[in-house]
Amino acid sequence: MTNRKFKDYQKNRLAFIAISRNYELLCTILLTLNKEFPKQFYSKRCIEWIDTYAESCKTANEQDRDGVLDFKLEQGVKRCSIDVDKINAFVARRCSDFSKDNKTVLAANVKLALIQTAEQFGVGAKRMQRLQEALLAERIAKPAEEVSKLGIKNYIEETNVGQVDYRKFQYKEKMKVTLQEQKEARAGLEAFRRWTQENVPQNIETE
Repeated sequence: MTNRKFKDYQKNRLAFIAISRNYELLCTILLTLNKEFPKQFYSKRCIEWIDTYAESCKTANEQDRDGVLDFKLEQGVKRCSIDVDKINAFVARRCSDFSKDNKTVLAANVKLALIQTAEQFGVGAKRMQRLQEALLAERIAKPAEEVSKLGIKNYIEETNVGQVDYRKFQYKEKMKVTLQEQKEARAGLEAFRRWTQENVPQNIETE
């Protein structure tokens, strides 16, 4: 292990944990959609959902750089009948070991996925309510593995800490800032959108 890798290992480990947990949340949403609405969210449609999420991440990254992401998410939550308390409870249950700030970032990523589900896949208010209730009740032990039944690879399984470079996940204007350990974890969580944009579509099995 080089001096650089040794020095950055803890930061890369935090980023990897964040990426993995975010992907598990994403897979849980996708599996729940397939379970609750199988006629609409069949395998091919689920793959399309993943592709669309990658595009949503790209847009979110641009909005984040412009400082408007929080406002856009707030608007989307209201338009799409998303219950913030339910989302927070869903994240808290699956990520009880994360800090409050990190859970907030995780919840933002879940909101992004649900806004996409409503606006681009036609899930209205009643079905959104049903989906959120189902997410709270869902107990999928290994969602990243289960999602393979929909024809989607578990790309986390093929990734390890050594392949993660936390520096790629920071905005250029943040590169010169010395972050405290808790901020490093949050940076890793926010990086998930960038990671998804770059990697998820490339790891999907196609017919």
